[in-house]
Amino acid sequence: MNEINKIKDGINTINKSPLSKLRDVDFLSDVIGQCGLTYDKRNIYGDDILYMNEKPLKNSAAELWKIPGQIVNTSLNKLRDVAFLPDVIKKIARNHKPYKNCRFGLWQIPRQLAEALIYLSDKNIKSFIEIGTYAGFTTLFIVSYLKKFSDFSKCISIDISDLRPDDIKDLFTELNIDHQISTSSKFQNKKFDLCFIDGNHGYNWIKKDFLNIGVNSKFCMFHDINDRNCGKETVPKFWNELKMNNNILFRIEVKEK
Repeated sequence: MNEINKIKDGINTINKSPLSKLRDVDFLSDVIGQCGLTYDKRNIYGDDILYMNEKPLKNSAAELWKIPGQIVNTSLNKLRDVAFLPDVIKKIARNHKPYKNCRFGLWQIPRQLAEALIYLSDKNIKSFIEIGTYAGFTTLFIVSYLKKFSDFSKCISIDISDLRPDDIKDLFTELNIDHQISTSSKFQNKKFDLCFIDGNHGYNWIKKDFLNIGVNSKFCMFHDINDRNCGKETVPKFWNELKMNNNILFRIEVKEK
């Protein structure tokens, strides 16, 4: 799978690059782009569209619907054949993996993510939680990068389902990233050095994730704070309210893009 190879190459580039190079925003932006950006037809990437992965094929559902027909049109003797039925079951399993129609890559604007990571590179980040794993590509890049600058003691990524392909799961294990099927409520009032909120973009969910974890973290990042494609009652609304809330004792230092 070409997308998997891209993120592996990106991780290798991070591992072999000196820290000074990893703090070069042009260099890091290019590394992020080379990892492959998630296919998105909304033209959100601008000039970085050249890094966008190809549109994913969505033929697994069609293949899956052929199977009931095969069973209906098969004789009873054949259906009792110990070699035939397990093969049908295997076909169902192959075409029913949750990541089959998932869009792979980093759903990020390269320079935005690069500037955020460089900003965090001297903040001694040792514990990290991500809300919203999706396929896990952004998780892998963030963790690989920050591990170059400090020793992680805790790294968790949560989602309500597991859409990671097997190769990505293996990379999670290699990097000691703990993936959990969960919501932010499980980690309410837990403290992390860095929280990245990129789960459900609905207003109430964003607010809940922030109050459960983000507000107690040393640093909290939000995804899509200016993405109007998400809708009015989503991340931009909560972000703007947060900036106006005098009861929240923190400074917003990372540039809005």
